[in-house]
Amino acid sequence: MEKPILVTGGHRSGSTWVGKVISTSPNIFYFHEPLHKSKIPILFKGTDPVWFPFINKENEQIYLEGYKQL
Repeated sequence: MEKPILVTGGHRSGSTWVGKVISTSPNIFYFHEPLHKSKIPILFKGTDPVWFPFINKENEQIYLEGYKQL
């Protein structure tokens, strides 16, 4: 598996623009706001849709599988 690129930033900081610029490469896929509350139940079955979920060693397997499928 290729190493993922994670772009993060605060509200109105330009992170969406950076992600879109990086994804102009044909080898890079851009997924807007992967931890947005509306996407949590779709990608991560069995999790509660919360804003800004805290992912750590104890719960990473739930999220990791969803991202691998993506």
